[in-house]
Amino acid sequence: MITLRYGKEYRMDLETFPDGKKKQKMVYVGPLYDYVNTTGEHKRQRSLLLVLVSLSAFLFISGFSFYSNLSRVWFTSVPYAVNALIIYLLFESIGYFWKYRSDLNREAKQRGGDRLKALSLVAASLYCISFAGSMGAIVSSYISEVTVFDYLYIMVILLSIFLMLAAFFSARNIAYIEKENPTAKEWEDK
Repeated sequence: MITLRYGKEYRMDLETFPDGKKKQKMVYVGPLYDYVNTTGEHKRQRSLLLVLVSLSAFLFISGFSFYSNLSRVWFTSVPYAVNALIIYLLFESIGYFWKYRSDLNREAKQRGGDRLKALSLVAASLYCISFAGSMGAIVSSYISEVTVFDYLYIMVILLSIFLMLAAFFSARNIAYIEKENPTAKEWEDK
């Protein structure tokens, strides 16, 4: 995918076929990246991230399935609900991390491992805000009575915080090395 953000890293190249037809195509001339980890570590890491985010998505759905007084308070449910978008973007980033295994362009690098770190930390902070709102609602007697489902809702939030922090620390270990792009060298020689 070519966006304006990465547009300077692509060049138009004219390809001539044996039958005389000419066709223009985009050629990536920016830097390429590779994972520092070995193949086994990379597989283990992406499987771990997929499991952590999948469990977090399951907990997210189960948190709204309880008939909880806390889940109906806006200052606990709004930060919790915003995490739906974050979880979707985390799955998308894991898809990039899963799809590209070597010779990553800058877009795949940033949308894969770099975005995983930031999004998991944002999700953990939103869950912390929801937890603080839940505790504030209980302490200030904003809700009339605290039920078992309210405690289950709080447990879901705490487990989600733990999972997102685990995903952050796992994604933090993703490291890249920059290598030269042979296509860029060919293009400069033309």
